[in-house]
Amino acid sequence: MSDLNTPDSALSSCPSLQSVNLPTTLKSIGRFAFSDDTRVKEVELPTGLVSIGESAFSGSRLYNLTTTNKVSVGSLTLPDGVTEISDFAFSDTAISGDITIDKNITKVGTYSFYGDEYISSYLVEEGSKYFSSYNGILCNKEQTKLLMLPNDLYGDLVLPDTINEIGSDFLSGNKTIIKFVAGSGLTKIGDNAFANSIIRDVFLNEGLTGLGDSCFANTKCLIMRLLSLLP
Repeated sequence: MSDLNTPDSALSSCPSLQSVNLPTTLKSIGRFAFSDDTRVKEVELPTGLVSIGESAFSGSRLYNLTTTNKVSVGSLTLPDGVTEISDFAFSDTAISGDITIDKNITKVGTYSFYGDEYISSYLVEEGSKYFSSYNGILCNKEQTKLLMLPNDLYGDLVLPDTINEIGSDFLSGNKTIIKFVAGSGLTKIGDNAFANSIIRDVFLNEGLTGLGDSCFANTKCLIMRLLSLLP
């Protein structure tokens, strides 16, 4: 039997679809394949799966994603052959708890888990060449750049001096962090990093050299200060 691929939007917006039994020959899940299927909650992926398209499960009520013959870590487990998590692939789902990024993953889209309010932390499997975790925040391997913040973190975000960059859209749309304090090593803040968030107090360091486009767009009650000017 030849390899199978689900085409784009194959089963999207099917309000009665409750369970999915994917064939072992499946190699690719297309864009929007199961998006807005609000009754789909648990999916088991075949071990031979290679790619998951943009927005493949976005808007579903998916809360448990496992892989055939592989022990689940947290509530998201991908086959070893999958190396990239596309933008919006699991956005606005019911996935919760700790998300473990497999050591074979080379790319995680900025919006891969956008709007997933119940993720408590991002963990990284030992042996990853691309990612690491700092206090539940997804970082690059060297832990110098912040990539993705779980929505289950509340209150203040205080950076260590070792962080020198905040990735694009890092806090975009965030509704839980109200205070941000930069470390002395921060030099760059990416595009839309704080856009549309409820951030209120921002303390920046003198070493900052780059602010991305719209990085504080549509933030309300924003008080920005330089750390050097504080008493």
